Amino acid sequence: MHRAAALLLTLCACGPDPALVEARAGLQAALAGGAPAAVAQAARAAASFEGQDRELDLLLAQAFAGPLGRPAEAWPLLMKRAGPDHAEGRRLLGHVALRLGGGALIDAARVGGLSPLPPDHPALAWLGARAAADLTISWDQAEVAVADCALLDAEPDRGHREVDAPLPADWAARAEAAGARRLVIGRAPLDGDPPPDTGRGPMPCGRRRLLPAVPAPLPRHLVLGAALPGGEVWLTVQEREGQPWVLVASDPALARAWLGASPRPR
Repeated sequence: MHRAAALLLTLCACGPDPALVEARAGLQAALAGGAPAAVAQAARAAASFEGQDRELDLLLAQAFAGPLGRPAEAWPLLMKRAGPDHAEGRRLLGHVALRLGGGALIDAARVGGLSPLPPDHPALAWLGARAAADLTISWDQAEVAVADCALLDAEPDRGHREVDAPLPADWAARAEAAGARRLVIGRAPLDGDPPPDTGRGPMPCGRRRLLPAVPAPLPRHLVLGAALPGGEVWLTVQEREGQPWVLVASDPALARAWLGASPRPR
C-alpha cells in the first residue's frame, strides 16, 4: 500500500508529457509567425497529441481555420473543446460557424452559449464568404449585421409624409444627439448586385442592401433609418440641387427631432 501511494505521487509529480508541451509550444510559435508551411509542420507534430490537451486542440483548430485554410477540419475540435468558459475558443467557434454556415450556426450557438442567429439570413452568407479572408470577422459582427438588417427591412411600404429639407452633413451626429440606439443606411437591390455568398458588394438584407456610408453619387432611392427613443423612423433621400435632400419620412415629427438635434461637442 505504501509503495502504491508513493508510485501515485511520483506519477502526479511528472506533470504533462514533455513532448506534448513541446508540440503545443511549437504550434503556438508557428501560429504567431503566420507562415503556412511552418504552421503545417507544427500542426503535424501536434496532431499525434490531439484529444489529450484542450489548449493544444484549440491551437490545432486555429491552424486549420487560419493559415491552413481548412475550416471543416477545425470544426470537430471546436465542437469538443470550445465553450462559454474559453473566450478565444468561443470566438473561433463563432468565426468558423459563419464560414461553414447552415447547421453549424445552430450548433455554435448551443455549444458556445452564443446568441442564436437565423441560419438562412443573407447577411450571414455574405459575412461567411468574407470570413475566409478575414479571421477577425466574428459572431458579434454577425449579431450587429442581423440587427441592422432588421431595422432597415422594417421600413413600412406606405404612409410616408413630406419633409422636403436638405440632409445636414452631420446627420449621423444629430441622430446620436437625439438618442439613436441604431442607425442604418441602405438602398434597394440592383440587378448588378453580386449574390450574397460571394461576399462582394454591399451587405444583403431581406429587402435591401446595407451600406457603410452615404455613397456618392447617391442612388435613386437611399434610406436612412434610426431607432430613436420615440420610435423608429426612416428617411427617403435623393439628390436635389447637388446635395442630399430628405423628401419624405415615415414619421415627420421624429424626423424633425432627429435632423434638428444639436450634435454634442467633441
